[in-house]
Amino acid sequence: MVVCRTKCPCTPSDTDFDHPLYDHQLCCDGCQKHLEERPKNNSVYCPPTDPGHEKTCWSHIVMCRGDCTTTTSTTTSTTTTSTTTSTTTTSTTTSTTTTSTTTSTTTTITVNKEKQQNACSGESIMNCCSPFPGVVDSGWDLEASGGGSWQAGDGMVTFNIADSYQCGSGSSYNRQTGLARIELTATSPAILRLSAQGLGEDKYEEMTVKVDDVKKLELKCSMIPGVCVVNTCNMCPVSQSAVDVPLSPGTHSVEVEADTKDGAYHLGAFFTLFLSNHSSSCTSSCQCPL
Repeated sequence: MVVCRTKCPCTPSDTDFDHPLYDHQLCCDGCQKHLEERPKNNSVYCPPTDPGHEKTCWSHIVMCRGDCTTTTSTTTSTTTTSTTTSTTTTSTTTSTTTTSTTTSTTTTITVNKEKQQNACSGESIMNCCSPFPGVVDSGWDLEASGGGSWQAGDGMVTFNIADSYQCGSGSSYNRQTGLARIELTATSPAILRLSAQGLGEDKYEEMTVKVDDVKKLELKCSMIPGVCVVNTCNMCPVSQSAVDVPLSPGTHSVEVEADTKDGAYHLGAFFTLFLSNHSSSCTSSCQCPL
């Protein structure tokens, strides 16, 4: 049981994540955010067709679900203040608390997606070997759900994640997933160089890359002190240095899978994979300015 005189430090199980009693920072230990259909008898429910949908009423709700470990906390604060126009001012404040508070300053990272794509397309890719032959827009088989979308180009493919309803002008409530596939043909022994980068929520967004059904690269977002933390709209930058994959002559498959894991806290989030042709004259990884 959670007993609070002020906001509780975490949201317990089977409770609205955005309930005003809680600080909206995290579910209690053992619980996770879970996007669900909002009960129709809820006071702020409305169907997606309602003109006020996602403005004054909602069809979904984010709940904390699981076997939470909660902490009982009590905070009592008494303040007595007396101020007059005389030369004597008395101010007395008595405060007793059994909770601890951690305050941090975060820096929000924003991305101009058009600028990022222009800087990372075709021959203008920074610090990158030439694109692997056959890695072109028309070569990809792309699938996406939940509002995410793919953008492919020479030597690269990007999964763009739609902004969630908590962040800025975002409107998505959905878990977003994407799957991209391409077949590459090596006419002689070759080395496929993979590198990746992106932005996403701590502990949630991730991307995996398989070559011939074997995992070769995994990108996961994680907390950076002073920059980003879970359950906020401050996205975490993440990158993966070069991974070289030897290819024998013949046809090879590349599969890219992206997943937000839930429908909350996405702002300018994305993942980009670079596929380049490694040779003795090129020893760099592809990286683009965020």
